[in-house]
Amino acid sequence: NVAQNSAIRIQNLQLQEVNEAIDKLAKSINEHPSLNLNVDQFKGFVAEEMHAGTFNIDAIRKGSSHRAWTLQENGYGSVDIQTNFGKEYSLKYSNTAKDAENMQAVLNGDTRAPKYQGQERLIAAEQVDEAKGWAHRRGLKNIESRPELSTSHADTEEHLVGKISDGDGVESRELSVKEAKKIAEAAKKEGFDPEQY
Repeated sequence: NVAQNSAIRIQNLQLQEVNEAIDKLAKSINEHPSLNLNVDQFKGFVAEEMHAGTFNIDAIRKGSSHRAWTLQENGYGSVDIQTNFGKEYSLKYSNTAKDAENMQAVLNGDTRAPKYQGQERLIAAEQVDEAKGWAHRRGLKNIESRPELSTSHADTEEHLVGKISDGDGVESRELSVKEAKKIAEAAKKEGFDPEQY
């Protein structure tokens, strides 16, 4: 049956593409230019690669042409994860929701506007609700004394997310701070093995 053979061929190609994306993810972590950092610093780079990589794997599985990629640079206020569907992400993997929110709400020293304005603020999913609470409280606290900081916390509250999502059902896998550290440790020792995740 021609239609059946064609469907099997498409499935096999898709499977091959998924496997290639998984290998690419492992390589991007195990050969990352910041691999020599300590685990606590490296976990943020791991999180960037995991979010972009798992988003792409989900996109391939769902037949979507949407993709995400890391920019592997840490320039001031630069985008951490770029996409081809109009969203950019600033990623902060801090040990606490309080710190993650504060890092995402920082002001641009020159313009006094939110440093990551226009970007989604990606943090560990388990911290999102608490971080939104901090953003809300800090926004209210600074209304009179530091209106630009108040605006930045309000902007952060609105854009805090725990995964990459294209709005069409393609998403990255949530990654906890603990998992990011575990992967960072593995990458530095014996190498990150995606089969375990």
